[in-house]
Amino acid sequence: MGSITKGFDLRRMAVWDFLKKSQDTLPPHGVEALRLSLNPLTLSFSGELEEAYLDDFFNKSLKQVRLILLMGIFFYGIFGILDAKLIPGAKSTLWLIRYAIVTPSIIAVIVFSFSSQFKRYMQLCLTLVITLSGLGIIIMILIAPPPVNYSYYAGLILVLIFGYVFLRIRFIWASIAGWTIVAFYEIAAIWLSSTPVAILFNNNFFFISANFIGMFACYSIEHYSRRDFYLVKLLEIEQKKVNASNMELEERVKVRTSQLMKANEELTFEIEAHRKAEEEKRELEHQLRQAQKMEAIGTLAGGIAHDFNNILSPIIGYSEMILDVLPKQSPMKNKIEQIHIAATRA
Repeated sequence: MGSITKGFDLRRMAVWDFLKKSQDTLPPHGVEALRLSLNPLTLSFSGELEEAYLDDFFNKSLKQVRLILLMGIFFYGIFGILDAKLIPGAKSTLWLIRYAIVTPSIIAVIVFSFSSQFKRYMQLCLTLVITLSGLGIIIMILIAPPPVNYSYYAGLILVLIFGYVFLRIRFIWASIAGWTIVAFYEIAAIWLSSTPVAILFNNNFFFISANFIGMFACYSIEHYSRRDFYLVKLLEIEQKKVNASNMELEERVKVRTSQLMKANEELTFEIEAHRKAEEEKRELEHQLRQAQKMEAIGTLAGGIAHDFNNILSPIIGYSEMILDVLPKQSPMKNKIEQIHIAATRA
């Protein structure tokens, strides 16, 4: 029972030491622990975390980028039907832009996405694709006659939605593409075509509003993506701390258990030695009692022999005296000799 109690004490001491030490290494709680250090404009991390995020962002975005580019080809191409319906005379020129310039460019980016170099140039390629798609629609606006061309600005809004929301372009790159499209649209609508002021204001209201909303959406998406990445990294770090603490605790318990086993072995050895000492003590006591018994018997036998010798001495002495005085032919001589012999033997 004493050994078991000692074992529990050792384990309790190890756990207590671990908890005391862990109080200094536990992560802070609340908002302070989740605060991100991001560049407010580019949303970039400082230090090595940015490179790790870009690698993770690329690996998670690649399949979605290919899928969205395929969807972009579909939607960009399907509106060629409207070209044929609304502007049959300029259909060939508009289709040349859609199917000979923009669509092959998107296909080229999809093919390039299977290259090992795409990771390095992904943001640039996607930005160029969005910009080229927007410029293609702006050229269509210049080619199409009014009032049909006034409605083509809606296609620019779709391009911005794809670029800002679905295509996984980083905020800074998406903003460059968006404002480039806005700038070229303003040049085309104001200086290169005679757009009525009312329509220009109407289109700009929706177009620029869509651009700002897209920027806000893209900024929020990237910000939350980086926050989630940061939290995952923070969780991994804390998980490593917990694992290290668990390993340290296990090591301490192992050491204390080893000490306990050694103490148990020493205690067992002491108990065995004590048991052997008790057995030897009992054996010596038994031998002592036997020796005392033999001593008593020896003393008794010596006393009896002494008393018996005192009894025999007169018999031997008197039988010798009688033999000395008896005649040789006396019939008693033989009997006295037998008495003398028996007494001597006794």
